[in-house]
Parts: sequence; structure tokens; C-alpha cells
Amino acid sequence: MPARLAAAAATLLLAAAPLTASAGVSEQWYLLRGRSNMKIQNYRAAIEAFQKAYELDPASREASRGLALAYEKNGETDRAIAQLDRYLARFDDDPELAFKQARWLGWSRYGYRRGDAIRYYRMGLARQDDPARRRELARLLGRDRATLDEALAAYRTLLAAAPGDAALRAEYQKLLLWDPRHRPEAIAELGRDADAHPEDPARELRVARLLAEEPGREVEAVDRFRRALALREDARAELGLARALARAHRRGEALDAYARAVELEPRDASLRLERARVLAGERGRRAEALAEYRRVLEGRPGDKALRLEYARLLAADEGGREAALAETRRLAAEEPQSREVRLTYARLLGARRETSEAAIVQYEREASARPESVEAHAGLARAYAWNGDPDRALWHADRALARDPEQPDLTRLRAELGRGRESWLGGAARALSSQAGGKELAGVQGGLRGSRELTPFARATLEGGGESYAGEGRSAAGSRFALAMEGRPSTEARLEGAIAYDGVRAGAAAVTGRVAFARGSAAEGFGLFAERRARLDSFTAFAGAPTGLWGLATENVAGASVAFLAGSLQVELRPEAGAVTHARSPANGYLGGTATAALPLAAGGSWRLAAALEARGAHYGEDRSAVAGDALPSDGYFSPSLFLGETARAVLVAEAPLRWRFELALGPALQLVQGAPGEGVHLGGDARLALWWRAGDRLWWSVAASGEQVGASYTRIGGEAALAAYF
Repeated sequence: MPARLAAAAATLLLAAAPLTASAGVSEQWYLLRGRSNMKIQNYRAAIEAFQKAYELDPASREASRGLALAYEKNGETDRAIAQLDRYLARFDDDPELAFKQARWLGWSRYGYRRGDAIRYYRMGLARQDDPARRRELARLLGRDRATLDEALAAYRTLLAAAPGDAALRAEYQKLLLWDPRHRPEAIAELGRDADAHPEDPARELRVARLLAEEPGREVEAVDRFRRALALREDARAELGLARALARAHRRGEALDAYARAVELEPRDASLRLERARVLAGERGRRAEALAEYRRVLEGRPGDKALRLEYARLLAADEGGREAALAETRRLAAEEPQSREVRLTYARLLGARRETSEAAIVQYEREASARPESVEAHAGLARAYAWNGDPDRALWHADRALARDPEQPDLTRLRAELGRGRESWLGGAARALSSQAGGKELAGVQGGLRGSRELTPFARATLEGGGESYAGEGRSAAGSRFALAMEGRPSTEARLEGAIAYDGVRAGAAAVTGRVAFARGSAAEGFGLFAERRARLDSFTAFAGAPTGLWGLATENVAGASVAFLAGSLQVELRPEAGAVTHARSPANGYLGGTATAALPLAAGGSWRLAAALEARGAHYGEDRSAVAGDALPSDGYFSPSLFLGETARAVLVAEAPLRWRFELALGPALQLVQGAPGEGVHLGGDARLALWWRAGDRLWWSVAASGEQVGASYTRIGGEAALAAYF
């Protein structure tokens, strides 16, 4: 006892001795002082002593270690950690402090140093196998997917040593479930656990639910669910069984399981709704599905998404379509901004021709709000096609297919709409021969002609080539170009424009053209037009006189057209007025027009026969015709003060749309002429023949011919042939 008291007294004296010792104080003295202060828990003084010793010898193991522990005891954790970093960097064979440092760095406040914590755990375990510390390392590794595999390896090592540790196994199983790569191992592990506890339905259910999520393992899931249900009735277990059976394509058994789940939890609306959705996919059981939907809606009348789902199911059967329309109409009124409601309503309207116009309104709203909407454009394409607007149908089909080309039905519709509208390029030739009052004109034109749709609403046709004419002992040749444009702003309206250049004609007479606007159909509509056209009555009229003073007759007219039906009689009136201009002579006023009436006589599958009557009239301010041998020069075109003509024709048309068309028209003609050479009444007739044929998908060709004979003084024959390829 006296010895102990003496030792304690010595320790106190040593600890209390001032640090300002003489310069000869050794490192050992500071280490002794540090140890002494640690024993009496004077940690501040111990820190000072160990710091002095560390300064004297930075390589001192005891000084470095003691300083870290003194910082720890004094509550200066950050400094303790920093000192341990320095200590362990030099002395990696101290598992006790390596583990201490690892635990500190594992705290959340030092989360940014997680990697260092793992390193220190590894350092310690390399020197001392400690299961508790290995478990801490495994938990730390398990916080990050990047080190998950290493964590699992650590758990496997621990479980090999302690297979009966339930908490340890639970941690391992939880980590296995974290990453889908380890899902098979997790299922196997949990399966073994469930097999080891056959009386525990919760374990069976856990395995069953995991199996149910794995493709191809539905049958195993069914077996596990049934094991759990054999131990305890449970609505959620029945639901899991139902889902697994449905994925295994055993829908009858699945529906039975759904029914049992609903029986166990009759107030659970979600169970009823899920059963209703499965019933909806079964032929012959939609009535049960609708009944379940109604039960759910009784408790959730304000659920608009569910009401919409119910309406879609109603629409699946023809008998429920009207009820579905009524429900979606109400929803559209309640939720005018809902895209899903609007599209569902549009789909229902667009399913029938008679309501497809209303569908257009809904789809147009959707397309306006979302210009990129594939469904809106696809729906508009179908609806417009049904309503006889192929231009808009084609435009919307192109928009939809540009964003989603994998739409077979729409692709077929696009092909049907585009047939006959393809671009084409080919050659064309025309010939003309006429004789009037002894004056002759004969000519040919030939060249290339092509056509292309610029948009579904506009087409351009361009022609270029040459022409040659002869008559009255003279001849001329030149180039010829023509451009025609057609625009269709709507199904009811059409705009046309054309301009042509004839190299045979001189000056402004070389340019002719036409602009027109039409509204309505060919059977019932009206239009306005202005036209500048060359007169082809004689060589002088067309190409001009040798002196350049006469001829080059060009009609400049404006007019209107009106078409209407009078019962079965198709009538068209076409009045026009203007003036004929010439090379040098003054303009010649003109007033004229035509009236036609056609009456169907008979029709078959691809042909129809009609009787047509055409009446023509014209008045010119001055006769500029003259005949061969006249002493006075003239402009060489037929221009009586009064002309009345009538032709009665039989018209036969046979066609297979977009494949071929044949037309033949012929009949007698009667003319009355006053105030020009050849005055009087003349009898004659005319005939027209045209054939167009599409040869497969790549070519088309056509021929046309016409002839007219009036009395002995006027004969005119013309023809045209064309061949073109689609591209």
C-alpha cells in the first residue's frame, strides 16, 4: 500500500511538472508525462505533452498514437481523425485504430470520406479478422451500387461463419433485392428461407411476389401463392395469384382468383376495378366488366378518368356506342381542356362515317393545341377521307406518318389517296390540220411534259419543246413552253393559272395564259375566268402576215361559268366577252358564249351513255376574216357579226377510275353565219375520241383525236398522244 501511494504521488508530481523544462528534456520525458496525464484524465495536458514528443520525433509511433487518442478523449474528433490519418499512413499494422478511424469516417457527417472509411476497414481486417468489423464494412459497402458486389461477398463470408444469424441473413437478402442483377439469387435465398419455415405464409408471399415479377416464372409464382393461401386466406394473396395466372395466360383461373379476392374484400374498389379490367378483355364477359365498373363508379362518381375508361369499354360493343358517346360528350363538356377526353370523344365520333364530321372538330382542336400529335393527324386523315376531302386527308396522313411511320392502316390509306396524284414525266405530241374558206393551217407540237404535286393542295405541270406550222404557202417553227398551276384551298374551291410561250408568234402575241376561280363541283357550281388565247383559224391569224402588219390574232376574254342540275338534266352556261387584238390593226370587240345540256340515257357497271346538246354564239364588231384571193388584206380569223351553232351529240364514257378511261362523242351540227364570207345556214358534224390507260404502277399513255366538218368550207382535224412514267 505505501508503494502504491508513492507511485501515485510520483505520477501526480510528474503530471503537474511544468512543460517549460530545460532544453535538454528528452522525448521520453514528454511521452512519460503524456501517459501520466492520460491516467489522471488530464487530456489537455496529455495533448500538449504528446505534441512536444511528436515535434521532437515525427516518426515516434507512441507520440503519434498517443496524440490521436488524447484528441479523442478530449472530444476533439476532427483533430483525432486528422492525426489518425497521419498515424495510419505510417503505421498500417494497428487494427484497433484502423477500425476506430473507419467507424468515425462512416458517420454521416463524414459521408464525403466513405471511401477512406472502407480503406481503413480493409486495413484493419488485413491484420485482424473481426466479424463485427467485417459486418460494418459490408453495411458501408452496401450503401452504394458501385460496391454492392463487394458488400455481398462480405456478407457471404460472414454467413459462412454464422449461418444461423437471422439478422445478418435479413441484411444480406435486402441487399440482394436492391439490384435486379441479383434477383435470381435473392429469390433462391428467400425460397430456401420460406422452405425452412413452411408454416409462415408471409415468407411464401414474399417469394411469390418476387417470382411473379420475373418473366417466365409465373408458374412458380402461382405455386407459392397457393402455398401461402393454403396457410391463410388473404385478399392480397388472391390478387397476386390472379395476376400471376393472368400473366401465365390462364385467364379463367385468374378471374376465379379475382372473384375470391373481391369476396374477401368486397369494399375494396381497387380490387373490383382490376377484376373489371381483366373481364373487359374476355369475349363474352364484357357485361360483367361493365357491371363491376358501375359498382366502382357508385362510390367514385367524380372519378373522370374512370368514367372515361368505362365509356371506352361501352364503345367496344356496337350496342353501347351511343351510351359511350353520351358519356364522353358529358366529359368533354366538364373537362374541355382534357386531351385524353377529347381524343377519346374524337375516336368514337370518327369510328362512323355519319359522325366523322364531328370528329374533325375534335381532332382539329387537338392538332391546334398540339401540332405534333400523331393521333390527331391520323384521325383527321381518316375523317377527311370519309368526307370526300382527299387533299386534307393526304396532308394530315403525311404529317402523322412523318412522326410515326409504323402505322399500317394509315400507310394503306395514304397509298390509296396518293394513287393518281404521283409525279410524272414524259413526252407529248400534237397535230392540227384545218381548212377554212381556202385558207389552210397545219402544225405539230412536241416535247417533254411533267407534272408534280407541290403540296396536297397544289399541282404544277410544265411543258417544253418545239412547234412547226405551215399554210398559205408559208411556214414557221419555234420553241414552245407552258406552265400550268392548280390550287385547291378547299373541296369547294379551285384556283387555276397558266402561261404559255409560242416561238412561232412574234411580240406580245407569243404569250398567252389563263386564270380562273371555280367553286362547287362540276355538276353544281360557278366560276370566273380571264383568258388570253391564240386564234388558229389560219396561218396569218396564228403566225402573222409576211409584212408583220396583219394577223397574230389573240382573243382576250373574261367570263363566268354556271353549272346546275334541273332534275336529271345537267346544264352549264358559259358567257364571255372581250376583244381580239392583232399585229397592228385595232382591237375587235367580241361577245359570245356556250350553253350545254346533258341528259343521262343509260349506264352499266363501268360505262354510261348520255345525250348532249351544245349551243354556241358569237358576235364580232368587225369581220376580219377575208378568204383566199381577196384583194384586201385581213387578220385571217373567222369573225362574223353573228354566229350561231348547235351540235347534238351522243356521249359514251367507260372507265375504271385511276386505271383507264375511254370517251367517244359524236353528232350532227348546224350553223348560222351572218356578216362574213360563207353567210347562210350550214350542216355538218363533229366527233371526239379519247383514251387514257395506266400501265401498271410506272407508266401511263393516252391518245385523243377530234374532227369537225361544216358544209364544204370548213374542216378541222386534230390529235394528241402522250406517254409518261410515274416517279
